Amino acid sequence: MSPSVAPPPRDGSDPVPALATTLPDSAQLATFQAVLGQSPMGAGVFDRDCRYILVNDALQKIIGLPAGQLIGRRVDEVLGSVGEQVTASLRTVMATGEPLVNQEIVGATFAHDQAPRAFLVSHFRLADDHGELFGAASLVTDVTELQETREELAAANVRLLLLSRVGAALASCLDMQDALAALAELVVPAFADHCVVDLIEDDGVSIRRVALVHADAVAPAREVWATPGQLVAYPPDHPAAVAMRTGHAVVEHAADDPDFQHIAPTPESAAYGRRIGIRSAMTAPLLARGEILGAVSFVTSVSGRVFNDVDREMGEQLAARAAIAMDNARLYAREQRIALALQRSLLPDRMPATPPLQTAAVYRPAAEDGTVGGDWYDVIPLPCGRVALVMGDVMGRGVQAAALMGQLRAAVRAYAAQDLPPGELLGHLDGVVRGLADDTLVTCLYAVYDPVEEALCLANAGHLPPVLRTARGVQLLDVGGVLLGAGDRTYEQTEVDFPTDSILALYTDGLVERRSSDIDAGIASLSALLAAASGELDDIAASIVESFGDTDEADDVALMLVRPHFDRRPRVARYDVVPHAAMVRDIRQFAVETLTAWGDLEQVGDHVQLVVSELVTNVIRHASGHEATVRLERHDDRIVVAVVDPDARPPRLTRASVDDESGRGLSLVDAVGDRWGSRHLASGGKIVWCELAAPRR
Repeated sequence: MSPSVAPPPRDGSDPVPALATTLPDSAQLATFQAVLGQSPMGAGVFDRDCRYILVNDALQKIIGLPAGQLIGRRVDEVLGSVGEQVTASLRTVMATGEPLVNQEIVGATFAHDQAPRAFLVSHFRLADDHGELFGAASLVTDVTELQETREELAAANVRLLLLSRVGAALASCLDMQDALAALAELVVPAFADHCVVDLIEDDGVSIRRVALVHADAVAPAREVWATPGQLVAYPPDHPAAVAMRTGHAVVEHAADDPDFQHIAPTPESAAYGRRIGIRSAMTAPLLARGEILGAVSFVTSVSGRVFNDVDREMGEQLAARAAIAMDNARLYAREQRIALALQRSLLPDRMPATPPLQTAAVYRPAAEDGTVGGDWYDVIPLPCGRVALVMGDVMGRGVQAAALMGQLRAAVRAYAAQDLPPGELLGHLDGVVRGLADDTLVTCLYAVYDPVEEALCLANAGHLPPVLRTARGVQLLDVGGVLLGAGDRTYEQTEVDFPTDSILALYTDGLVERRSSDIDAGIASLSALLAAASGELDDIAASIVESFGDTDEADDVALMLVRPHFDRRPRVARYDVVPHAAMVRDIRQFAVETLTAWGDLEQVGDHVQLVVSELVTNVIRHASGHEATVRLERHDDRIVVAVVDPDARPPRLTRASVDDESGRGLSLVDAVGDRWGSRHLASGGKIVWCELAAPRR
């Protein structure tokens, strides 16, 4: 009776197609044996007791036994645990009639095998021509190479994923120790059970541990593992010492070093290594731009992993990425030190002496990464006791922002020396910004305090509005203006009263801007803090910055507070007159009487009379018929003579020849005064002034 694929089973289940043939039984068997004998797939036929009744050559090779040792024996007798699994599958297909296709058997081992193997097995029910069950058949394919390839691809994907995660973590760390700690945390336990990172100190000899991570299943022993921050002394033949000396990775296995002399160089650590079952240790140098910075060591124990050549390559790649990150962090830290030193050198280390004003400032670099930006502030003493106040912010960070800030600060001081009005000064500064960095925007607020008028004149180029506290309450001085660099040369300016009981707050967005709240809320908080503040100005500034807490933005914090000195206000005497030659004597008399009242006549009386005469005479010659004001101001250490007239034309210093009868007035003023000059007034006209040194009041 010839074997065939079973017809429909008698139990009424789904039919199974029968093998159509007209060959006699002997021919069918010969054909069956010929086909299966040449097949690369292992094929076996079993009776109802799962005994071998037919095997082809391929199956004999797979099992490692000849047909004589297989025919008549049960599968579980031949294949052991694998045979039990095959027997269960055979009985299932014989009972149900449903084939089982491509079942995986992984890790199968036979007597002649050197390593576990993998197979795909399909089982089929066999019946005679009458549909009577007589056994089952199996087709076996050896897929060990395919399985190994699949496992290698999976392992490669795991390694690539780990490298990707390590690369992303290292790229996000700008601090060297943070980068190395992130590396150690990621490789344990994905690649090793212990990770140790050591760095060479600046002296080139000492070695300091910076990171140490163990797998959760390992209890660290402090007497064995040096902890981060401690110095490490490696013997010359230790793998870490060899790797840092040669620049090449070193791999050691416990099987090759049963005494752990290299893997764990001390008796205590050797015993500990045996106790936790150390299997392999690999040390790779941290090499960046030809310089060895340290070494990273990977150790296996509880996982049972033994490093191979692929792992060695992986360890070297991890070390290379860590070295690049370290080098980048080192360069970044160096750049930040330079930027911070540059910015600190450009910002005032102490506020200049400005007798009419009290000033206090607080500056903090960005809390997020410690870098510096382009925030700056300045206090610039001007002639006649006036003071310029500056608060600005260059968009960007690092050396470039700090350098541009320094250039702009110098430009502001140069323009301030020319006594330009705030709006005009910002217009010139806009051109400077576009000339230095046309793709950078800058905000700046410039204000000038006049102690004589007790007023502030200010202009704003896109900066946050200053907050002014007076006896009437708190207000925002919201003077509009586009950012510097935007190409708008025209800036409006405004003037506000700034009496002695007032405080002005200038600040940058790092103080009031948060991700979690609107900037208007921050300005409102600043206004409330300023309204309730009392005490010394330095304490108020520090308290306000502390109240806002650490910034959660990568931005600097700058705050400057300004308050007029109540007891340092200048004395002022005015004389309104329509300039005429006959009035010069009266004006001189006014000067003498004023100086006498102030007690300053003996020191500068003659010079003041001379300056008053020459300045008034200059007005008589060029603005006759219009009312002018002669003003004497007694400041802390100087006397100012100022003449205000409606003629906007600036005076010109000329050099008169020997025969000239005029043209020497301003030369005399220039000779006797410390400095003199003129400036335009927003209301029209000009003021010509001269300062003369006098003993302090």
